[in-house]
Amino acid sequence: KVFNKTNIMVMLLSGIAINALSGSIIGFLVTISSDIELRSFTFWSLGGLDAAEWQIVFIMLILITIPYLCAHSLIKKLDIFMLGDSEAQHLGINIEKLKRTIILISSIMVGISVAFCGMIGFVGLVTPHLIRLCIGPNHKYLIPGSALLGAIIILISDLISKSIIAPAQLPLGVVTSTIGAPFFIWLIINKKGGFIILSSSLLKTHSVSFKVNDKVIIDNISFDVSNKDIVSIIGPNGSGKSTLIKIISHEINNYKGEIYFQNKTIPKWNINKLSQSRAILSQDNYLSFPFTALDVIKMGRFPYKEPNN
Repeated sequence: KVFNKTNIMVMLLSGIAINALSGSIIGFLVTISSDIELRSFTFWSLGGLDAAEWQIVFIMLILITIPYLCAHSLIKKLDIFMLGDSEAQHLGINIEKLKRTIILISSIMVGISVAFCGMIGFVGLVTPHLIRLCIGPNHKYLIPGSALLGAIIILISDLISKSIIAPAQLPLGVVTSTIGAPFFIWLIINKKGGFIILSSSLLKTHSVSFKVNDKVIIDNISFDVSNKDIVSIIGPNGSGKSTLIKIISHEINNYKGEIYFQNKTIPKWNINKLSQSRAILSQDNYLSFPFTALDVIKMGRFPYKEPNN
């Protein structure tokens, strides 16, 4: 902890240190192992279901079900936690206790799985993101959906590992890593469903200028806004604040320069996709017709319901 709070960087560095220590212990055990033990360790490190028998299945069922039920009891807290640490704390969530609980539950489930099945890579990384793409981030469906899809991926990968070079067999971890690594890289690059993007730049303007007749309103403006930044545009009346916002939102398009949103110029965006990725609150507060607040909120769902234009 740093200042009595869980620090992600410290936790990651601690994980690297523990991994290095564990690697040195494993290296020592490998050195003193016999050929049979070494071969067994090699296949275990690549993962597989070859040791599966009903006794092991029942043991794992009990040991995995208990922490799974504990995780499922936290679904509402996890949904709120997705809003961010501050927001969750304001809503009455003990953030540090929740983090410790989730880390403990995850460690128990992963440790048990690895102990019996070996290190099967990328299933735990890719599966939750696939579920989020299909049914959204609600943990009520995300947790059981991830468990079910993860099991399906393991079974399909096991079938492939036993069929692709039959009668020989590929280690299961080789198959899952071969499929999962490129897919995970694709998720990172394309930022589908709110995942990480390679560049931290969310909005960028380069040498933006605008004038009406011969009057210069905006003169060579360049700035870069990253994810999670909060930016205010401050200036006296008539200094071009509203005009700049209209240019950024592409309400005004006869400007000079370039505007990038998520590393793509605004004209290259499909209008529906752009509407799904950003929100603009107009300064106008007058409606010509007496819509209710609920009617206006429902209008915000239009880009998600209509086909791309």
